[in-house]
Amino acid sequence: MRKRSISTLVTTVVAFLALAATSVAYFSSIGSGSASGASNVSRVVTIAAGTTPDATLLPTGQPTGTLSVSIQNATTGPLRVESLVLNTALGVNGYSTDAVACKLSYTTQSVARTIAAGTTEQINLLDAVTMGADAPASCQGKTFTIYLKTT
Repeated sequence: MRKRSISTLVTTVVAFLALAATSVAYFSSIGSGSASGASNVSRVVTIAAGTTPDATLLPTGQPTGTLSVSIQNATTGPLRVESLVLNTALGVNGYSTDAVACKLSYTTQSVARTIAAGTTEQINLLDAVTMGADAPASCQGKTFTIYLKTT
């Protein structure tokens, strides 16, 4: 009987050690790998004046001016444009000198759209521009530049 107990004990210990060695190997193994990715989509976007809208900008201090914008997506993939904001790095804090003299202000516009690769889209931003109520009479009939950028 004693021989059988020792044999069972040895078998149990060997099985336990094999299981322990496997567990240690499993939980302490170190993996490695590599990955790479690339994007061939450049973000070349051109914002220019669009066609002249029919709306008139009035010196009321209220948003009455429609801003017409043309956005060209010169990329090889679609371009998502969420909004058009003032580009304060250009002009005088984003406005041409005439626009400053006529007390123009622009309200950021949400456009939320995707522009297909290699296309140009015309966007009319209704009531996006305000002329100060105390703008000089010389502002009448002028064309103004407001510098925008996409977000």
